[in-house]
Amino acid sequence: MLTIGVGLAIAQIALTKEQNRVLATRQIVYSSDARYCAESDPKNGVTKISRIKRGNEKESFWELNKVFPNFHVSSDGTIIAAQMHDLNYVKLGAITTEQINDAVVVEFYFKDSGETVQLKLGQLLKNKKKLKATDEDHYYRWGQVVGFTEEGRYKIETIDHLVYMINPKAKEIQLVDNQNPNEDSALYLAYPLEKKAKKEELQRSPAQE
Repeated sequence: MLTIGVGLAIAQIALTKEQNRVLATRQIVYSSDARYCAESDPKNGVTKISRIKRGNEKESFWELNKVFPNFHVSSDGTIIAAQMHDLNYVKLGAITTEQINDAVVVEFYFKDSGETVQLKLGQLLKNKKKLKATDEDHYYRWGQVVGFTEEGRYKIETIDHLVYMINPKAKEIQLVDNQNPNEDSALYLAYPLEKKAKKEELQRSPAQE
């Protein structure tokens, strides 16, 4: 049965040279409807989320005291979904069920609650033989993250041809019927949210500065 894992400690990521290059560069992403912008700046170690006003003027919304190599912002600007590798690779010392179950592929950061939830590879991938080796030692291609839809769902497609729609706010993960992509399957799985760290350790609002 599928479950969603809850992260209780910030994942320690072994960075490759390529990831260090990416993290050294300011990353800017927009929500699917372009109403919010998230800017991850390694110079100050902060990811700043802004609301886009008329005339493309940016209004500070909230901040995270972390930077990311690859991430998305939800359509309402309240969730950051961060991937562990800029090319959506996953690091595995060996292709074992234990390591696949423990490998974090996405972390969700919530503005309002300050909670952080980890999504792990073992909760998505059903056939480990489908993993593809990359040019980076111990890094594998497992699928792709499409990102947030305007409805606030987070779409993921695995290398074994499974499609998931995750609704972080509703605490559900849904397996989509990829034979009939316009019809949702009956698989709904609720998962509990627990705080990974205190809110003030992860984020600060512009009013606190």
